[in-house]
Amino acid sequence: MKSLLLITILSLLCPLPSYAAEFPIAAIYSSSTDSDTLEEVMNGASLAEKKLNKAGINIKLLQTVSDDSPERLIETASSLIRKSKPCAATGTMSSDTAATVASVFESAMTPFLSTGGQTDSLTSGSGSMAFSLASSNRLIGKSLASFVLNDLEAENIALIASTQNDDSRAQLRAFKSAITNGGAKILTSFTLTENNADLLEAAKKIAAIKPHEPAKQSSGNRTYTGVEAYDGYAETGILIQKRKTAPAIPLVDAVVVIVPAEQCTPVIAALSKAGIQHQLAAGASFDTLSGRKALSSWNHQAFFVSQADLYSDNKLVQLFINNYTKEFGTKPVSGYSALGFDSVMILAEAISKEGCDKDQIQAKLREIKNFKGVTGNISFNGNTASKPLYILQYAKGVTSLAAEYK
Repeated sequence: MKSLLLITILSLLCPLPSYAAEFPIAAIYSSSTDSDTLEEVMNGASLAEKKLNKAGINIKLLQTVSDDSPERLIETASSLIRKSKPCAATGTMSSDTAATVASVFESAMTPFLSTGGQTDSLTSGSGSMAFSLASSNRLIGKSLASFVLNDLEAENIALIASTQNDDSRAQLRAFKSAITNGGAKILTSFTLTENNADLLEAAKKIAAIKPHEPAKQSSGNRTYTGVEAYDGYAETGILIQKRKTAPAIPLVDAVVVIVPAEQCTPVIAALSKAGIQHQLAAGASFDTLSGRKALSSWNHQAFFVSQADLYSDNKLVQLFINNYTKEFGTKPVSGYSALGFDSVMILAEAISKEGCDKDQIQAKLREIKNFKGVTGNISFNGNTASKPLYILQYAKGVTSLAAEYK
């Protein structure tokens, strides 16, 4: 794995002789994904293809976009298999679509590495050809709860959540379990079951519960391994809305938002219109470009989950950002761009050793340990990747790392 990383970096300086064989990798994405985020994911995958080819690993990436109806996803994936006969496949952005696509590649005995979607059923069974790269929804919900409890020191929560897709439902379940087990209370909650939900009414109810005044203190970035924490990075100046004495009437310490990407903008608009001044903690949907755009109109402190830390000074991260910017004319914004890159690099790691032997590619993917990815060090436990998850802070137009979970 180190050799592939070294080859990739050296390829920036001089191309190496290419392998005689060409290794096709299919990539299928859902059109329901935020279009700008989808473009970043596909750009990340294309950048990996270009660097691998320059390094002499002859990958042919075949990317396509489908609408998210099961029938159309199955038809598109089946067509890719018939026409390109891929050695392996990647793509999709949600658990809703990943399970459908994975079943098609599973039937064709083709290893499939899901870029964003993760479900237990996707990677179950020792013979499964389906793999998941993104940190799980369970880890997202649990890590968000840990951050709210330990970094924001919140005891009373206002919650806006959605049950409209698999990812939000799974993140919500994990968050609620961890937050209540940690001793915090959900003072008020609003669950979105439809797109035309009355968000403003929900926001007004939250606004009626006054927030704490931010304490004059800051919390340094933390890296968490399991339940233990230690100071990891330079201070980022996290203001904590923390009580000095218990109030007679409970006050909200933080507003937590766990919704799909398409609901980020209306939720933020409703909170702003209602005059909410609480600190905000949000799930992974705010790391999409639509989620980032929504946060740009938020005038208060916010934190959200990301699959990558693109604000790190790590050399591999900076190399990815520089090459992406040079190739596409703009810096990558979302951590999902790094997932797109890493997914192709990981498949190439297996293919470069085993050629287009699908059973051997499957076995090699399971053996990957400490792969140096843009999203962090990646190891597979069975068919599921173990990698860092990040909490980013957004304040006054500046984004920075707040915490890392391993």
